Amino acid sequence: MSESDLTTKRILDFIENLGLSKSEFADSIGINRSMVSHLLSGRNKPSLAVVERMALTYPELDLRWLITGEEHDGIQRPEKELDVQKPEPPPVVPFQQTENTPRQEPDQRLSQAEHLLVLHPDGTYQRFLPRK
Repeated sequence: MSESDLTTKRILDFIENLGLSKSEFADSIGINRSMVSHLLSGRNKPSLAVVERMALTYPELDLRWLITGEEHDGIQRPEKELDVQKPEPPPVVPFQQTENTPRQEPDQRLSQAEHLLVLHPDGTYQRFLPRK
């Protein structure tokens, strides 16, 4: 028996364990009844779209078992969950006037700027150069 035939058999077993008819199962996952009929007769192989709909509708379905026949319990899991956190961005420090910085109006500072950087929260930036 081929692997796709075994997958089809597992789909049929799953439907029977749910206690649904083939038509009720097709309606529950939102596909045509004829598609389920073709799938279970072996005419068509289960597509990724069908498997996705099954997984979304029935979260208790073990996809590893459905596709390979292996039980999920055979997977080794890490003893400790990794806690990966995104680092916090450094705080924005406002411009402060110091004794060494000559006092200028904001418009004068911008007109004398070599370039202007606009920093975005996602880490990207835009660079603007003055007109000549």
